[in-house]
Amino acid sequence: MFCIFVFAVLLCSWSCVSSAPLDNIEGTYQVRKNLHYSNKTTVTWGENSAKIWNVTVSLSSSTATYDCSNTTSYECLDPSWIYDYNKLWGKSRCGYAHGHHVDSDRFVWRRCSDPSCNAYIEGTKRVQLAAYSYDNGVAPFENPKDLMKEFATTIETDKKYMLIMAMDATGLSTFTLADASGNPMETQTVQHTVTCPDNYFEGTVQGWYFGGTCRAPEDVLVTYSSGV
Repeated sequence: MFCIFVFAVLLCSWSCVSSAPLDNIEGTYQVRKNLHYSNKTTVTWGENSAKIWNVTVSLSSSTATYDCSNTTSYECLDPSWIYDYNKLWGKSRCGYAHGHHVDSDRFVWRRCSDPSCNAYIEGTKRVQLAAYSYDNGVAPFENPKDLMKEFATTIETDKKYMLIMAMDATGLSTFTLADASGNPMETQTVQHTVTCPDNYFEGTVQGWYFGGTCRAPEDVLVTYSSGV
């Protein structure tokens, strides 16, 4: 009986350690006007070793309405990129010390309130998401056909949605947009050429960021919370 008790205690300890979250992204974060970074960085967002993980997000109304036209009021190195995607949530791949500009998976976002957005619904102010992956140093914008997959489903602001990311040892990463209860709305996939089978699921968590060619033309906010 004593041996069974000890085994049960050890089993509980192992399960608690393996399931404990290493990242601490929960909270509301803001990128201020004319900045790239929010008030929390990749270092303090922590690490994650889950093969399937999720987060619930809610974006502020300004993420659908920010005005890019007056580039004299904020810094934009190339105005042709004013409707570029911005970083939302994800992590690097292939180890905690591995650079996210080498191998990573992230959800990204941009305003979708006029015909400059290919998923625009007339008369609405919404946000478009995309799956956005680096693969062996190749950037998503260098190979958008394979490494950047846009969602046709746009989202409302000030409303909760769940983002679900799954990685496997073949290098396949699956990005799912779901409602707040976890019901899938749309899924996109990216196939990596670098599989790193021993540690593909280990990475540094990435969060709220605007740009990088252009800085934020006004304050934009996101709230992260634990998924179901």
